[in-house]
Amino acid sequence: MSKKFKKTLEEKYGASGRKGQEGEDFFRLFYEAKGYIVIHNDDDVVLQTKGIDFCIETDKGFFTVDVKNNLTNCKKIYVECKPDGWLFSVKKKSDFISHVNPTIKTIVTYRRIRMQEYLNKYFKGYEKDIISIPVGCIPFAKIEEL
Repeated sequence: MSKKFKKTLEEKYGASGRKGQEGEDFFRLFYEAKGYIVIHNDDDVVLQTKGIDFCIETDKGFFTVDVKNNLTNCKKIYVECKPDGWLFSVKKKSDFISHVNPTIKTIVTYRRIRMQEYLNKYFKGYEKDIISIPVGCIPFAKIEEL
């Protein structure tokens, strides 16, 4: 028997899902306000299992994004480095990862492949951990604030 796909993150994960939903809502509104076409894949089980929360069309092209509401107020992000985690899993296909913090109205975005290369080069022995990285230490990250 398969589990029914639940539409909201809160239905799926409780309080942590509510936090994730708040982050995704902030992300969507932020980029819609910039005039981008933003498609929220919250009810698409196939895209969600691939780590594709959003599809965005800008003047530079079409992109897929996995959103994480784990940017701290002091601008550190948490990265799940396990081989089957959201960054390194071969099942995850988004082009970009965006870490958001609706409280400080900030979004930090990078290409998935760039972070994988960065961690492989500079963080030896991280493979079983969730690590915290100050965003100022990530030279390829784009930081946007309202």
